[in-house]
Amino acid sequence: MNLSTHLKMLADPLIKYICLQLEEGYKVLDIVKDIPMSIRPVQKQFKKITGLTMAGYRNINRLRNTVSQVYYKNGNITNAAFENGYTDHSHFMNEFKKYMAGTPLKAFLNQTETIRHQFSK
Repeated sequence: MNLSTHLKMLADPLIKYICLQLEEGYKVLDIVKDIPMSIRPVQKQFKKITGLTMAGYRNINRLRNTVSQVYYKNGNITNAAFENGYTDHSHFMNEFKKYMAGTPLKAFLNQTETIRHQFSK
């Protein structure tokens, strides 16, 4: 997400509220119940400002949290996936592949190669 999009999100209190609720792990339908508007205009406004659907934003955020938990806490992928709301290991793997265009192992190897390349100069 670029700076312009981030600033627009902060300027719009409704979008900011939705983003905070999604980051806390609330489901889209639960969030929309609290908003005194029809769901469709809210979805359109969210997508116009963020470029993502609410579910897509939630999924990316959940994936980011899981990857951060594994990477920074040297955790187990399966445990981190369960803690972040994935129903099983394959659910996490499918979502990872969808957004990251590869497996976690491939991403780790690419990152390791990038670091090795930067330090070999």
